[in-house]
Amino acid sequence: MFPEILIIIILSGIFLVLVLSLIREKRQNRPEEESSYLDETDLEDDRTPCPLCGKKLHRGERVHSQIYSKGEDRLMNIYGCPWCYPAHPAGARKPERERRCPSCGLPMKEGSFAVARVFERPGRKMHVHVLGCPVCRNSR
Repeated sequence: MFPEILIIIILSGIFLVLVLSLIREKRQNRPEEESSYLDETDLEDDRTPCPLCGKKLHRGERVHSQIYSKGEDRLMNIYGCPWCYPAHPAGARKPERERRCPSCGLPMKEGSFAVARVFERPGRKMHVHVLGCPVCRNSR
């Protein structure tokens, strides 16, 4: 009788360990909701992020901007992507993300923009260097 009880206790222990490891594995594989702005496609590195909110843009999503020319020196005002700029020409997306200045890190007011320098290289994509918002750019 004693060996039968010992076998039942050992089998119960093994079953308990398997159930606990299965529960632990499910918890680790569950996507954590650190931010409601992230989705599984934000983990891909081949897409360009918005300079103001950091959201990696899907194919066809563009950052709204305006380019101004002053001879060789070209400046651009960057307003944001459809995820962070409510007045975006393509329409705003939900949930709306907070826009922050890439230079000083302060939240940007509605309608504000970041200033960037634009470089065009023949045969390559346009290169943009963000300088900051008007507040931090004028304080230098």
